[in-house]
Amino acid sequence: MRFWRDYMEGAPEELGGAPVFITAPPAPFVPEHMKGKLTAGLIVFYAGSPEEGEEWVRPLKEFGPPEVDLVEPMPYMVAQTLLDPGNPPGRNNYWKAENLDELSDEAIDTIVVNAGKIISPFTALLIQPVGAR
Repeated sequence: MRFWRDYMEGAPEELGGAPVFITAPPAPFVPEHMKGKLTAGLIVFYAGSPEEGEEWVRPLKEFGPPEVDLVEPMPYMVAQTLLDPGNPPGRNNYWKAENLDELSDEAIDTIVVNAGKIISPFTALLIQPVGAR
């Protein structure tokens, strides 16, 4: 998260995304050893040319090579449906948010410690930047 925070400070407005802690779903693209286990991920997008986006995303992939890499060019409307399978109609949801003036090292430490306490496979902890990204 520190790398992501620091990298995003110098990134163009076209690059966005969010770190997330979730339970890996039983989906075909998830390696067997990860299914049902708490994992960290990074949602990433680039609103521009695929070539430029690939260059800006490359350092994020190289920092910690992803176990699962689903980043690829896709229409915005497709991206908007990616979380639908994990949020089926009829499930009662409770959403809570906190606002921070900055994503300090102390805040990151607290987030990571508490993310490790997630017990429900339906819980997601998403770090959503506010503002330009």
